[in-house]
Amino acid sequence: MNEETRVDIHTPTQTLFNELLQIETDTWEVYMIAARELGVTENELWILLDVASKDAEFCQADLARKLHIPAQTLNSALNKMTKKGWITLEPMKGSNKSKRIVLTEEGKRKAGPVVEQIHEAEMRAFGSLDHEQAVMMLTTIRLYLTRFTKEMNDLFSPNKD
Repeated sequence: MNEETRVDIHTPTQTLFNELLQIETDTWEVYMIAARELGVTENELWILLDVASKDAEFCQADLARKLHIPAQTLNSALNKMTKKGWITLEPMKGSNKSKRIVLTEEGKRKAGPVVEQIHEAEMRAFGSLDHEQAVMMLTTIRLYLTRFTKEMNDLFSPNKD
């Protein structure tokens, strides 16, 4: 990065970016309200939100990638959830090694209502935006992601001079 493109940390851009990071932190803290209610860790909550609310099958490796956590961290959370009787790990069709994560009846009874309430709260909050606000938010996030991806590729591309 040359001096012309470097962002001074005291600029309005940096101030706004810091606000974006704080919003992200505050958003995750809102989810932790549900984690505390369920008596689960943050990682266990993310697992429940994915496994309990989707028809898709998740194997451990796929879920670790999706949640951006190391496989060992995921396995530790899954072991705790298995001991609670909330999930089981079953062989996936066509694979000798991969196991799919399945919510048990106990898991559905304990976590299902909370997961459903979380998804309903998400939809009510998003639905409270008018159409233009929702489209503007999504368009802006997509634009930021596109530009950030370009910046990261420019910095770390294997074809970089």
